[in-house]
Amino acid sequence: MTGYRKGNSRGGWVAVFGFILLLPLIALFFLADEAEPISADLFSLAQRNTLLLGMGVVLSSSLLGVAFALFHTFYEYPYKRILHGLLLMPLAFPAYVLAFIYLGAFGPATEWSAFFEIQGAVWFLVFVLSLALTPYVYYFSSLGLQSMTQSERETESLLQGGRWLFFRYSTWPRLLPFLISAQILVMFETLSDFGAASIVNVPVMTTMIYKMWFDLFSFAGAVQISLKYSGVILLFLVIEFLFKTFSREPVSSGRDPLRPQSSLPFSMKALLCLLFFYILLAFVYPCLQILFWVVQLQSFQLWVKAAALAIKTMALGAVVGILVVGFSVTLLVWLRQTRQNPRLWVVFSTVGYSLPGSILAVAVYAVLLALVSNVTETVLLVGLVLALSHKFLTAAMRPLSDAVQFLPKELFEISDVFQVPWWRRIRLFLFPYLRSSCGVATLLVMIEVMKEMPLTLMLAPGGFQTLSIQIFNFTSEGEWEKASLPGLMLVLIGMTSVALINLKDAEAGYDS
Repeated sequence: MTGYRKGNSRGGWVAVFGFILLLPLIALFFLADEAEPISADLFSLAQRNTLLLGMGVVLSSSLLGVAFALFHTFYEYPYKRILHGLLLMPLAFPAYVLAFIYLGAFGPATEWSAFFEIQGAVWFLVFVLSLALTPYVYYFSSLGLQSMTQSERETESLLQGGRWLFFRYSTWPRLLPFLISAQILVMFETLSDFGAASIVNVPVMTTMIYKMWFDLFSFAGAVQISLKYSGVILLFLVIEFLFKTFSREPVSSGRDPLRPQSSLPFSMKALLCLLFFYILLAFVYPCLQILFWVVQLQSFQLWVKAAALAIKTMALGAVVGILVVGFSVTLLVWLRQTRQNPRLWVVFSTVGYSLPGSILAVAVYAVLLALVSNVTETVLLVGLVLALSHKFLTAAMRPLSDAVQFLPKELFEISDVFQVPWWRRIRLFLFPYLRSSCGVATLLVMIEVMKEMPLTLMLAPGGFQTLSIQIFNFTSEGEWEKASLPGLMLVLIGMTSVALINLKDAEAGYDS
């Protein structure tokens, strides 16, 4: 009987945690009944553009990412480790920074305007987002191929179908689970994009929400669009959960590791040239262009203002990071002590990250309207911090959940014997073991907060600016050179997270 009650108690806490994370969406449902219906003609173009954008980016990034991963895994080529790191470097660029770099250099106001008008802004946006998101597919696909062995590769010569049969029956089953995970992630990132679409001026669902609220002054209309669009996002979230539940990822035995082939056939040399060209477009050229614009800036006042905004943005990220990591450690340690599986809690934490920032901003504002009669600037700032914590909770939960699971069980047994309170238990016994993991998790949350645009743009109190908001303001007026300075700061910050990934790969041997 006691075990039954204990299980019910744990299930109740899961329900409470899930309810809190879903509270913004629940508020949207209640406000939707009071909102005026929105005509389908108002956002039919946004729906079509969002669909084309999602399909185009997923297809193009998958083709490039898988090709680069296969080449990296099966062949040895010059400067392999360096090129592996450079292939991940586009992750340092927020998509909206890449968008204004290419728009400022090749957009309608340049000699490339005829090409831009013929091809259309939608396909230009597909190009930009594909450059930014291909590293996700490459990285996930490379992880999936790490489990292959040399003996499997040698069976290729014994098969009558040769390379294609080997790919179908050996390579593809190992690659598929990781590829689908990467495609779902790319789809989430594409459906959530606001910054690049607003800079290129492509009407998509996320920009339509902002337009309804701030341009047409219809919060009710923004609620309607947010509710409809969140249904699509939640559908993809359920698909991701079911896929991860029922799929089995291949595990490497660690024996007979795959030895890359040293001789490159002509087709692989062509692919190596494509790899160089991608790095040129996605990393080298954007770096040179943004540095060129920054050097041209002669205003000392812009540098001072950008530095002040960088400090303010870092302070916001630090507050959110400390808040999220503190909550995550407390929750995960309690789960470990009560011998509960943290998987369901970690899944719930992804809800906020999966929702586009524009939807989450509308939902959090709806909660604020329900809780307080007068939404002041102080209330808005608190709402912004809570909204950012909600969105990036998963950035801390995922790395910390692994670290907590590896804590020595003797720490919990000693704490139980001496009846140490939970808060002293964390500070005295557990934090020394989790210090490095907490530092990395806080840094990752800070970086994500600093790059976030729609949430800070839509919920920030009047006069409150961050680097991303300043980029939005400058690019709205076509001042690409002025936007380059805060853009460069965000890129340098983003390189920190990429450096952490490269360091982790070097320790695991994935880059060789």
